Amino acid sequence: MVKTNEDKEPLAGVEFTITGKNTGITVKLITDENGEAVTGLLPYDLYNIVETKTQESYVLDPHQHILLLSRDGETYEFGLVNTKIKGQIKVIKTDGKTKTPLEGVVFELKDADGNMIAKLITEKDGIALTDELVYGKYTVTEKSTGEAYLLDATPHEIFIKDHQKVVELEVKNAKKQGKIKVIKTDGKTKTPLEGVVFEVIDSNWKVVATLTTDKDGIAVTDLLDYGDYTIREKTAKEGYVLDETVHEIQIREHEKVYELALTNNKTPETPSTLNNPDNPKTGDDSNPLLWILLFGAAAAGLTLLAALKRREAKKERKEE
Repeated sequence: MVKTNEDKEPLAGVEFTITGKNTGITVKLITDENGEAVTGLLPYDLYNIVETKTQESYVLDPHQHILLLSRDGETYEFGLVNTKIKGQIKVIKTDGKTKTPLEGVVFELKDADGNMIAKLITEKDGIALTDELVYGKYTVTEKSTGEAYLLDATPHEIFIKDHQKVVELEVKNAKKQGKIKVIKTDGKTKTPLEGVVFEVIDSNWKVVATLTTDKDGIAVTDLLDYGDYTIREKTAKEGYVLDETVHEIQIREHEKVYELALTNNKTPETPSTLNNPDNPKTGDDSNPLLWILLFGAAAAGLTLLAALKRREAKKERKEE
């Protein structure tokens, strides 16, 4: 028996079992450092040859081989080739929260000796697949990711040990996150304003937070994912004018607190009508219009009285 690999290199330690069909003779052989194993003299028979063990990194030959011994004293040479175990690595990259596939994430693939084997880039389905890799240990390391995500620089070790199997590695990315801090004060005195209510709206016009300033005039969001946000004042403190300005903030750096300092002005006071000097006052003798009206009324009264007296006099003369 002669055992080699695909590169014609001898394979030691490969075990064969040889069984005679008619005689029932069974012989076990193990190849030496030259990949060879030789039986003693065997009687004529039809022999079944089966590979029962091979080196760890090679595929066991699954076939049964038949050899007929029919010539006296002749040595029959039987050669077999073992193939290396080969497999693939599939990297699956997703958003750690939404499970959305992430495209364009770059990984480096290295062998057990640290040699660069391949550069992998995930496609739109978040998957990167290697070519066939021979049996052994490999390291997959993320080298770059999307702008909105944190790089996962953890080296992931993978072992190829099963033939034609695809070994999956799922790596999740967390988004960068930050906070928004609103500081609200009186526009004139700079006094903190408590109880002012704000809405935080994301790029999809969804309200992701409602904030109310505390006694220090401060309100802080929880961690918000990388993205664009709009801050809008919903309710002002009593006695103050609502600020209808829309404020935009972009969260780009991880764990950074983005501050937004805003002011409110007090509601202008409306003057009392009682204190308005232009309004007329009852009994004001300095008003000439009032006197004209009074004289007019008196004159009309006298005229009416005179007319009544003349009518009465005429009536009396007729009666006489």
